[in-house]
Amino acid sequence: MRKNRLLPTLLAACLLLAFSAGAALAGGQVFQGTAVSFDAEKKILVLKNDEADKNKVDKNLKEITFDLSKAKVGAPASPGDKMRVSYDVVGDKYVATKAMNVSKQDLRKSK
Repeated sequence: MRKNRLLPTLLAACLLLAFSAGAALAGGQVFQGTAVSFDAEKKILVLKNDEADKNKVDKNLKEITFDLSKAKVGAPASPGDKMRVSYDVVGDKYVATKAMNVSKQDLRKSK
């Protein structure tokens, strides 16, 4: 009888561990700011840190340069576009994993 009581608890603990591991592996930070410049050839995106209270970078940094060489990029950025970037810090570089142009995203697009 006691084994039957432990089974739901053990199952819940395993699920919690699996979800926690998935979140840890996803990792990364999210940065949102206004595009200053975008070099598609060099795969470099510079964003203004205009939401310093929300972004988890040094609040004194006015602009952040992201390396997009390994990133999935949606619509290309134009100066003034609002951008959201998922990134990892590698050494002293900000390496993007995904970049989304919030200004040009069309939520009404249907297939």
